[in-house]
Amino acid sequence: MTSPSDTQPVPARVTEVFARFAQDIAAKEAIPTPTLLCRAAATEELPDGSPVTLWVAEHTKSRCYLVETVRPDGERRTVASFCGEPGDRVSLSRAGTIVIGSVGVYPAESVNVTTPHGEAILTVAAGYFLIPPHLSPETDVRHSVTLTGAAGNILGRVVNLPAPGRANPTS
Repeated sequence: MTSPSDTQPVPARVTEVFARFAQDIAAKEAIPTPTLLCRAAATEELPDGSPVTLWVAEHTKSRCYLVETVRPDGERRTVASFCGEPGDRVSLSRAGTIVIGSVGVYPAESVNVTTPHGEAILTVAAGYFLIPPHLSPETDVRHSVTLTGAAGNILGRVVNLPAPGRANPTS
């Protein structure tokens, strides 16, 4: 996994999606439209060499993400997006071989993800992480996710989690 620089420019098409998220947040919370400062949180590569970028932003009650890929022909495509309040479970969402994880309300700084295909330690940004495609190439792959706090302490763990799926972490 590559962690993009916080100074990576945000493309206009990504800014537009997060502006719509901000409008949804304003309507739901009955507040003025907030400014969501989105940033690239992780970059992975699909088996065909196409880059995948996880963009994230957070507001007081909401966390948002957008996953974008660039196909070999240069076409950019949004493959997944979501904006909402974090829940009390660890969750995995899937778009083909792309798996996006959420730590929910847990203050994890990183996660250790293990599947039968390997293991990776991933940075959490705005509550989300991007699982490398080689760890979850089939839809029936089960994941173990260990949540780690800022001090390196284990916050909890879920085992045997499919994507899509969600579970409460255990100590």
